[in-house]
Amino acid sequence: MRFERIIDHAAYFDPKGPGRLAHPDAPLARWLQEARRSRSKPGGSQKLVGGGGGGDGMAKCWTVRAHRVRSLRRMQGNGLPNEQTLRPLAQLGRSRVASWLAGLAFTLALATPLRAAEYYVSPAGDDRNPGTPESPLRTVQRAVELAGPGDVVFIKAGTYPGVRIQPARGLGRSGKPGQPIVYRAYMDGDALITGGVWIEAEYIEFHGLKITNPKGHGVFLCGARTPAGSGTTVTHHIRFIGCEIFDCYLIGVLADYDVHHNEFLYCNVHHNGKRTPPKDGEGQGFYVGGDYNLFLGNEIHDNADNGLQIWASKGWGDDVANPTGNLIVGNKVYRNGFGVKMAGIAVGACCGGDSNLVANNLIWGNCTYGLHICGSLGKDNRFVNNTIYGNETGIALYSSAGPGTVILNNLVSGNRTNFLVWDIADRPNHLSTLWCDYNLWDPMGTFTWRGASVNSLSRYSAMSGMDTHSLAADPLFVDATSADFRLRAGSPAIDAGLELPDIRLDIAGVPRPEGRAFDIGAYEYHEDFRLHLNASSTSGEVPFRVELEALASGGTEPYTFAWDFGDGSSSTSGPWTEHTYVRPGFYTVRVRARDKLGASAEATLILEARGASPPVPTETGGIAEILVKNRRTSAPVTEVATNTWYLFQVTLSDPGAWVQTEEVQLALQGPSFSGSGWVFDPTGSYGVRLATDGRALALQSPGDTAWTEVTGRTGLYVDASPGSYRLEPASGRFEISLRLLPQAIPGRWHVTAVTRDRSGRFSSPTRVPFSVIQPPELFAEILSEGPLSDSTAGSFFRVVVRTSRPVVKIPGPLYFHGANGRPTPVPLEGTVPGSVFEGRIWKTEQPGEGRGYFELGTGALEDSLGYQSEAILSGQSLLVDWPPDKPQGVMTVSP
Repeated sequence: MRFERIIDHAAYFDPKGPGRLAHPDAPLARWLQEARRSRSKPGGSQKLVGGGGGGDGMAKCWTVRAHRVRSLRRMQGNGLPNEQTLRPLAQLGRSRVASWLAGLAFTLALATPLRAAEYYVSPAGDDRNPGTPESPLRTVQRAVELAGPGDVVFIKAGTYPGVRIQPARGLGRSGKPGQPIVYRAYMDGDALITGGVWIEAEYIEFHGLKITNPKGHGVFLCGARTPAGSGTTVTHHIRFIGCEIFDCYLIGVLADYDVHHNEFLYCNVHHNGKRTPPKDGEGQGFYVGGDYNLFLGNEIHDNADNGLQIWASKGWGDDVANPTGNLIVGNKVYRNGFGVKMAGIAVGACCGGDSNLVANNLIWGNCTYGLHICGSLGKDNRFVNNTIYGNETGIALYSSAGPGTVILNNLVSGNRTNFLVWDIADRPNHLSTLWCDYNLWDPMGTFTWRGASVNSLSRYSAMSGMDTHSLAADPLFVDATSADFRLRAGSPAIDAGLELPDIRLDIAGVPRPEGRAFDIGAYEYHEDFRLHLNASSTSGEVPFRVELEALASGGTEPYTFAWDFGDGSSSTSGPWTEHTYVRPGFYTVRVRARDKLGASAEATLILEARGASPPVPTETGGIAEILVKNRRTSAPVTEVATNTWYLFQVTLSDPGAWVQTEEVQLALQGPSFSGSGWVFDPTGSYGVRLATDGRALALQSPGDTAWTEVTGRTGLYVDASPGSYRLEPASGRFEISLRLLPQAIPGRWHVTAVTRDRSGRFSSPTRVPFSVIQPPELFAEILSEGPLSDSTAGSFFRVVVRTSRPVVKIPGPLYFHGANGRPTPVPLEGTVPGSVFEGRIWKTEQPGEGRGYFELGTGALEDSLGYQSEAILSGQSLLVDWPPDKPQGVMTVSP
């Protein structure tokens, strides 16, 4: 699941100590990484309303899940960010949003907490059980009663009643900074909570759950003033990751006006507000008050009221100056408000709310307004680089919202009204402090400024003094009808925006700017289109037949290709073609490609067609067949995954020629192969020789030209151990096990086979294509039973390895790396094929100091298709005690 890769594999940073790089697929993690490189240009901070904001107080962070690494050395040597390099991120939404970053103690909390305990919940369980995998609980509510700080509750597939977490009333406990209580779907199917989740607590997380409530709200975050609450607790540091909140009678997520520092990441919030008839204010996807909340990467759609509404009511008192410092970034908000005719995103308040940021969102197809800036909102709120399409009104603004409201770099197209500005009686008018510019508006849309409507950008700009650098034009979307709002080549939005030093990435993670300036809208146009040209051979005798392959990368599919063979002939056959040259000479092959967005690329290659030579007779049998087979199942395949063993089988056309055959040679050629011969290249070509006397020879390292005898497994490339290759004289069959390097480039490859007789003459080559793919990810969680230093000496500690899908051998070897530097093996037990394996470690001495972690080496996991894992670390920084006078042998494996 996407959220598992993006969030659970992401470790953020400790700015004052050791840390690990975030998972590269995580947009928020990329924001942190990009902050290292972001530097505003001279004068840039003067252009931006805001700026400032220190990174002081940025705390440490934690991770809950094992993550894959190629080597520990790479993790430790990449120049980890520090407090100074993270400071530009703290500029998001002016200095008060820096407090949001400083206060996210659970996002940037104490590094790598230890799990105190695990509980399991299953529809087949019993609440009288202890909550182990073998004896799970029946209800999530019972797990709430048992779980404490740092604990993890695994919820298996099934349907469960609603959950209430309210420690002040004796219903569960709160987590702590660095030790949240985590409720996680077990990933064996849908874990559905049908009665909603009611929270009055701190430091709680929910991962991958489905939540609905046919009688009320899906999620409710309780504040101190809620009548149904205890009156003593303000809910904060609650996190929802990859959850689906849907089909609720009222609101999907409701949060009181004094909650703060909560996160909703990559959630799907939809079809809420099922009440019939719908009622205004009771069908939002999100209705959230409070400060410093984060909404990142969510899909919010088909809700009866506003998709996402940030609001605070005057009725709560003048001292409630909400909402402040909220970040609404990279969300997709569509088809909302049709129950009560409302908006996609609405931000407002009756009594203030400063420094909120709405950026990089896609807002389309909502009933009335795309973006509604309303009420008596506070100062310095920013609405930048959003794409707003196909709503009744693109942006609606109250004159009372402000002062210092900023509307920049927004792409507003396909709406009947581009911009609607109301004068609100009996409230302060802040339009004189509004900064609205560098936007792209629809030339067919109208503008309404304080009651006066015009149908041209120039007339509206003259009337209002706004948008003097803005455009009215067709944005040239890739395909707006299918909600693909990326920009095509030639879009007027490209390089037409204002540089905002703190908005360094677009919604897809593309760095800004790609060109000479920022693009307008949520997407930065990305033209990184490359083309490589490969040939089956670069020379040969006439008639010279050659297979040609064009490999396009980057850009936007689909691609089109045009070939010029250099001899007066051409083709538009696609990325693969063949051609025969009948006259000797040198020819330049040229291929041109164009992608869906209009970007183009070109590649050329020179070929030599030589005059024919007399044929050389050969006594060897030719090649009748080449088969590539899965080594575990023996089934023929056309796709080969990297880092996985396969059998390459060659059969002679004349088995009787075996007595004259000296050897079979194989060459594997990939997309990056160029030049002559079979010289090994880790991403291009690899050669193997199999002799009839039983010797296996190979080119074993980059740049080798001499064949080397294989006496065992050679690196990652050839398995010549007993039984891994066969010679069958009766059938004229040769077979050997090969494995491509992990770095092999995916795409179209070929295997070529020839035979060589005892006189040194070769048969004609036989060539078979196959595709190289990246294997499906195979990974595992490595969990320990608890903090090793918190228990007495002479105790066993359980280690659990849970794989992402069943494996066919017991994982191993598993090592524990302690502070003494000596790895300790941990034997595992379990049933194969299976996914859960256990081992034990024995602690024998009194405490000292040190840290350690568990490791499964490359290939420790293997599934039924032969796919193997890369190296896996536990992701934990386990505190393990070592006596200073006995630095060795403290940790031992259980008998």
